[in-house]
Amino acid sequence: MKTFDEVYELLKANPKRRLAVAWGVDEHSVCAASMAIDAGFCEATLYGDRKMIEAVCAKENIDINKFSIMDVPVELKAIQAALFRSRGLSRAWHYRHRELVPRR
Repeated sequence: MKTFDEVYELLKANPKRRLAVAWGVDEHSVCAASMAIDAGFCEATLYGDRKMIEAVCAKENIDINKFSIMDVPVELKAIQAALFRSRGLSRAWHYRHRELVPRR
């Protein structure tokens, strides 16, 4: 692949993916996730402080209902939750670092 058009066509040709945005509370992250959803590339879950996400959505005129939001107001815990819930962590890592991962 050499152009963004080729990447775009590849993404459109494949089924939707799930996108987990760890500490997705800034304008760039929220807008990028929104554009990916609008383009039909993915379904997105934003992990972070819900109030901060709501403020960005209001400022940028983005429908907050297009996202799943996991309200985790502490940055490190939001990152851990996104990794754990997206199955990015092995069972061994989880066992060794279980005190870091939020309980359900």
